[in-house]
This record gives sequence, C-alpha cells and structure tokens, in this order.
Amino acid sequence: MRILILLLIIYSTTLVFGQPGVATIIDVKGEKYYQHIIEAGNTLWGLQQMYGVPAEQILKDNPLSADGLKEGQIILIVAIVDIN
Repeated sequence: MRILILLLIIYSTTLVFGQPGVATIIDVKGEKYYQHIIEAGNTLWGLQQMYGVPAEQILKDNPLSADGLKEGQIILIVAIVDIN
C-alpha cells in the first residue's frame, strides 16, 4: 500500500512540473505572443486553460493541420497583459 501511495505522489508531482513554467514572449508585428512548444499530452483545451486565451484565438493565430497539435510543434498564443 505504501508503494502505491508513493507512486501516486510521484506521478502527481510530475504532472505539475510537466507544464511549462515560463514561456518565452516574442514580438510579432507589434503584438506580444507566448511561444509554446507542444509537449506530449497538450490539448487545445489545456492550452486555453493554461494561458487564459480562448481556443478560437489560438486557432486563429496558428495554422493547425487536420491532425491537430503535434509534439514539438511551436505555436503562438497572444499574451494578454493585465495593465493596472
């Protein structure tokens, strides 16, 4: 039982650390974008949750193939800057 609990803890922490910490921000024609490299398990839904950007905007900014997201593919996600 202890081994099962230990494996569960290790697995759950790898999920947390598997997400990108800080994505590179680049400038494209005066607009700021996050440059995200697709990792195994990334989904459009997950990316919209991670970056707080609607999936429609991600699709608009990136020419995705009919096969969807591919591991290693670089996509741009508009950087919504909160100005206070």
